[in-house]
Amino acid sequence: MTIHFSGIPTAVARKYQRGGGDAYDRAPEKFVCESNDLECRHCGENIALGDTVLLLAWSPFGERQPFAETGPVLLHESECAGYGAQPAPQPALTTTPTRLVRGYTKDERIVYGTGTHVEAGRLREACETMLQNENVEFLHVRSSTNNCWQARVDRVK
Repeated sequence: MTIHFSGIPTAVARKYQRGGGDAYDRAPEKFVCESNDLECRHCGENIALGDTVLLLAWSPFGERQPFAETGPVLLHESECAGYGAQPAPQPALTTTPTRLVRGYTKDERIVYGTGTHVEAGRLREACETMLQNENVEFLHVRSSTNNCWQARVDRVK
């Protein structure tokens, strides 16, 4: 099975990087990166020490509904190259021990029983297995400790 990992779409990232309002119509908060493990959800890379970080509320869903979570995401303040849709997980997804992976239907509802913590080294394999479920249209990869959205995973059709 061919799958693709993707981050926040470039058009969406640019909106925020250029000062556009987030999911709550608020300007992104800015702070200087003082940690080695803050991941940009657009390019998939860690944000360098001393770089300015955008913190904002984002929902990776098409419309509001009970399962459409909104949460914090981090972006480079400067316009970074997007990760696009790639067969391998973004580099930053492999730097922590585990991730939470959850399946969704085509109408963006959680498929109960799909939420599982996955070791970083098994992320691709676990996503391929979960996408074999005919009820699962796409996956979200989230932080296993804070539940922050990190990536979307789709079958290549």
